[in-house]
Amino acid sequence: MQKLVDEDKVAAVIGGTNSGTSLAMASVAGRTRVPYISPGAAARELTGSSCNPYTFRTLAPIPVSCRALAPLLLTKGKRWHFLVANYAFGQDIQRAMSDLLKEAGGTVTGADASPLNTTDFSSFILKIRQAKPDVVVLGLPGGDLSTFLKQWAEMGMKGVIPVACPVIGDPDLWSISPEAATGYYGLPWHYDSPGLTPAEQAFVKTYTAQHNKPPSDKVWLGWFSTRVLLEAMKQAKSTSSNDIAASLETVKVDDGGTPAYYRQWDHQMVRHWTVFKVKDHITDKWNWLDRVSVVPQNMADVDKLYGTPAEIGCKMAPRSA
Repeated sequence: MQKLVDEDKVAAVIGGTNSGTSLAMASVAGRTRVPYISPGAAARELTGSSCNPYTFRTLAPIPVSCRALAPLLLTKGKRWHFLVANYAFGQDIQRAMSDLLKEAGGTVTGADASPLNTTDFSSFILKIRQAKPDVVVLGLPGGDLSTFLKQWAEMGMKGVIPVACPVIGDPDLWSISPEAATGYYGLPWHYDSPGLTPAEQAFVKTYTAQHNKPPSDKVWLGWFSTRVLLEAMKQAKSTSSNDIAASLETVKVDDGGTPAYYRQWDHQMVRHWTVFKVKDHITDKWNWLDRVSVVPQNMADVDKLYGTPAEIGCKMAPRSA
């Protein structure tokens, strides 16, 4: 990002592969005063304690996806077992979901942390089988989640205890067989959800024709973030960094009948979050999910889902002239 700013003189940047890279890029944005949009990072710090006036985030942070998923899991039971990756993403999921379980009077039957890129989850699965929880809450990134689900099915656990993860991507499931896929998951968007805007429908059609598969949620996050940035530049009638950043704070884009926008005080995009269940019988090569719930039902309740200034902890400094 520093090279893009210094050598290419960019007006803004979209990117980052995960929370770690996005936090690093955000620090460059704050230092160089070049607007940066992170499409897919989930760590709460990005628009929380590490927020800055030039950084914006499209994906919902971990606490949001946890608040959306927890009510469904509580209907399955109040004895939960945690298996999370031993880094910020997994730890954030365990912390947020544990707090929600405690508020509901539930019990943690066990909590295990696995190293990144674990290839053998059998010892963890045996512990879960012995603990007999009502739900297994996972905080595993893409490749690890896929490996776990394969071994979960191989060890005869699919359908015995429900598994869930607050946020995943479509490719995490597509990389395994339909026979191994199972669980409840949060996603920011799905190509087959009802209520897609005409622009999204055209995007799905064009992308599918070009790539012989529908767009995943990650593809949509990049596309949608770019749409918002271009709309902000159009609104500002400027490529000045300060003008773009100011416009990103006020621009709104149609999100299936309700506006999606970045909040002015923390630059977090607020929009609906969706919870899905893997279909009991998968018959389509790509469409493996059924929509279970959409939150919030009323966008007037958005701060209950995304958090208030006191909860978020963002102390945004003013932009320099």
